[in-house]
Amino acid sequence: MREIILLKYGELSLKGLNRPVFEDALVRNIRRRLYHFPPYSLRRAQSALFLTPQTDAFDMDEAVERLRKVFGLSSVVRACVVEKDMAAINSAAVEYL
Repeated sequence: MREIILLKYGELSLKGLNRPVFEDALVRNIRRRLYHFPPYSLRRAQSALFLTPQTDAFDMDEAVERLRKVFGLSSVVRACVVEKDMAAINSAAVEYL
């Protein structure tokens, strides 16, 4: 089961034309907090960031603790990736939770 960290930010979405400036600053702060971590990818989508570890050596618990201290993030949640199918979601939810 592939695990990711879902990062949500709130008020940044209200900044209008300056939004990319605030999002870029947030991404820089996230990368600073995870500077010594193994490789990961960070993808933006709809007022959220998806952090995907590139190796099993990535310490998810430590990363979540560090990310909870990043200013501008309203939510930091561990999640697993599943197919868009109710049976797959139900099966993964039972196993994951």
